Amino acid sequence: MQRPKFFLSLVVLFSVSLSGCGGAGADMGTSGHGSMADSSSAGSGGSSGGTVTVVSPGGGPVDVSQLPINEWVAVTPGVELAPGVATDTTLTGNARNYGNTTYRPMSGEIVYYEGIQDSNHDIDYYADAIAGWDIDQNRILIRKVTNWGGSLYSGGYLLNNFSDDPTPSPRHVYDAFTYVPNRDLIALILGANSKMVSSSSSQAARDALNTDNKSTWLYHFSDSSWDRRIDNNIRQFWPSQYDVSPYESHLHYWPGHDKLIFLDSYGTHGAQYDLATRKWTETTPVNSPPGNVAAGNLYNALSTWDRKRDRWVFRSDNSNLFFYDPATRKYSDLPDPPGLSGSGDITYMSDVDKYLVVGLNGSETWIFDPTTNQWSQIDGGAADFSGGHERYVEYDDTTGVVGMVPAVLGGRFYLFRYAQ
Repeated sequence: MQRPKFFLSLVVLFSVSLSGCGGAGADMGTSGHGSMADSSSAGSGGSSGGTVTVVSPGGGPVDVSQLPINEWVAVTPGVELAPGVATDTTLTGNARNYGNTTYRPMSGEIVYYEGIQDSNHDIDYYADAIAGWDIDQNRILIRKVTNWGGSLYSGGYLLNNFSDDPTPSPRHVYDAFTYVPNRDLIALILGANSKMVSSSSSQAARDALNTDNKSTWLYHFSDSSWDRRIDNNIRQFWPSQYDVSPYESHLHYWPGHDKLIFLDSYGTHGAQYDLATRKWTETTPVNSPPGNVAAGNLYNALSTWDRKRDRWVFRSDNSNLFFYDPATRKYSDLPDPPGLSGSGDITYMSDVDKYLVVGLNGSETWIFDPTTNQWSQIDGGAADFSGGHERYVEYDDTTGVVGMVPAVLGGRFYLFRYAQ
């Protein structure tokens, strides 16, 4: 994702540091989804009123129509803070690890759980903020920070406004983080958060974490608020973490059905959440997912939704490809990508009806055609992704560009414009 064929501007950082957004920034004008002011207004998830705080300008907006075809290009997003986010906020980046991304079409954002630090937050391990990367505006907006304070080493605690504005605890979200377009919200359950409490944590914090792990969380972009159903998630079916682990679980919106689909790390326990009634129903898969992974067939897997065929497509940690049909509750195998190294994400490119997966460098870019079940390789340039670990990718339907979010500090953000 280096080798850009156009000018990449130098990065200028303000006094507040930007970690985890390394690399050169593309300065290419504007296109696509509207201005930064529009996308950070109350209607797009910022607090009503107030002014966005610019932490770093980054490389400036990107004219995606000028991106080279089939080549990964490094960019440096700017960083902005929504009204209400502490102005001393900095990004840690490391906390993106063990997470995933989701795509919000109305604002052209790749939304993810970001790690931040400020005067109240010193986690640097778990992610603790809703963030959105607007691809063509090339800026990350920190929308909402959890109302948990402290650090892993001194014990987490509840901030004073937690009772009026409860939020999920900081955590690794894994693949259980999904956008619901018809309701403009993010859904979140389970995850790794046990290190948030220690012997020095208050009983209130311990109780809140226990309740958190039994809740279904919904983040509303309209007013940048979280709400939840307490004691109503998959724990009503599988109370013990030894039956269903909170780690490496999967959650996705089922388009057209107004439901969320849950699968555990083994892929053998499933449930559906009706967003209208806000009730879970146990829906056990009728078979096991393909592959043979000791920790579970879906452990470390990442996923995308094939909207044309209405199926949930997984790329496993060892790059097996298969899908789950929630209507039949059945897994089916697909041809695995050849010549692919390392773990990574998968995304469905809807307007060309193809899947994209990537390995440890730009030359390991593979395209899968679900109509023919055939793979084709693209030499996406000399970009090196090996430092980015899981490398989350999402397709922007409006611009026709794939965006890549690095999972760790120092990883680079990339854009890729595909053409057949």
